[in-house]
Amino acid sequence: MVLLAAVLRLGAAMPGMAAPETTFFRPDTPSYLQPALALLEEGRYVGAPGETEPYTLRGPGYPAFLALVFGVLGKGLHLPVLLFCVLGALTCVPVYRVGCWFGGTPGGTVAALLLALNLTSIAHAPFYLSDTLFALVTAWMLYFFARFYFRRRLPDLWLAVFLDAAGTLIRPTGLLWIVPCLFLVLVFQALPVRQRLMGAAGCLLIFAAVLTPWMYRNSLAGGGFRLDTNVGNTLYYHNCAALVSVVTGIPRVTLRDRWVREAEAEFAAHPRRYPDEDARTGYKLARARELIGAHKWTYLRLHFNPSILLPDAPSFLELLGLTQSGRGTLDVLNRQGILAAVRHYFGDRSWLLLPLLPALAVVGATYLGCLVHLGRWLRRREWFLGCFFLAFVAYYLVLPGPVVMPRYHLPALPLMCVMAGAVWASWMRRPG
Repeated sequence: MVLLAAVLRLGAAMPGMAAPETTFFRPDTPSYLQPALALLEEGRYVGAPGETEPYTLRGPGYPAFLALVFGVLGKGLHLPVLLFCVLGALTCVPVYRVGCWFGGTPGGTVAALLLALNLTSIAHAPFYLSDTLFALVTAWMLYFFARFYFRRRLPDLWLAVFLDAAGTLIRPTGLLWIVPCLFLVLVFQALPVRQRLMGAAGCLLIFAAVLTPWMYRNSLAGGGFRLDTNVGNTLYYHNCAALVSVVTGIPRVTLRDRWVREAEAEFAAHPRRYPDEDARTGYKLARARELIGAHKWTYLRLHFNPSILLPDAPSFLELLGLTQSGRGTLDVLNRQGILAAVRHYFGDRSWLLLPLLPALAVVGATYLGCLVHLGRWLRRREWFLGCFFLAFVAYYLVLPGPVVMPRYHLPALPLMCVMAGAVWASWMRRPG
């Protein structure tokens, strides 16, 4: 399964190797790549080589990983892409292992196959983005938490929490996962109450021990006691722009650009009021809270956006050079729905989706099997496993908020593939 997954990901990446800086870069890429080069060349975590101000926009996980990759493979852009594809393929390993626990060896094999053939996972493996690495770490986190469930050993639980904290330094998405984790530990009736309390206390200690030093560093650097200062941009310029766009009909990009100009003018007009990133991030968060408070129910509703589950056929086709990004399709998707987005993106070339029908069928089989397995858990009143699903699937699908992209569902894929693998393997074992 790993070999198959690697071949598919490398094959999809090959056409873009002629111009990796065009094919494998996205708007977020420089915010990871430049700090990585600065870390490699100067040993300092700053925004780019030659800068002196400490970098607080992003957590250190992915830039540090890129710096290590460049240090070993050189600063060329081609070899890291091959490594990214292999890392994406290796995610099949923990998925297979967890699948064996839930569905036997056939269930593990089918689970790994579903992930190996997943269109979004294939499409995003070569990109200079943190999603593939984060999904790999999350898959191993799932493995250790599942091992804790089956073997009742606290060290497995604590390893899972350590991986969540490490993953949070790669992407802040993992920050709030400690909440459902603690809930699962405290209601896990297979353990005595004393062990549950000990396990929860250990989780909190490990989580804080990994993240607090970095938050303290950011505080000393003027970024505030937080993981990163990109939280203000995400919440105000992206999530709130999508929220107001839904309410008013004004395009999200128009709102975002207007608010960026207004914020820059505010900061320039009052330099003493906004002397550092902490103050500027506080301004953005305050504006975001005002907008969310004015439309709180709409904002809550927008967190339940099924379009996050769409297979990323556009990115796959862009890798092959058949389509181009930058058309504002995401804004159309958020305001007008999937059919309008397909018409906007493909125009009269919707026939490009026809060769992808087998890959789309694999995605459909994954979602259907996952729902069937969830239904089985609920029918059997296995409430702990239902909460397990909420922690490892629903959490990652709901947390992103109003602005969703298909790659945001990658951390939820491992358990979805495991659940679907168990269902389809049991179906194949039925006599007749």
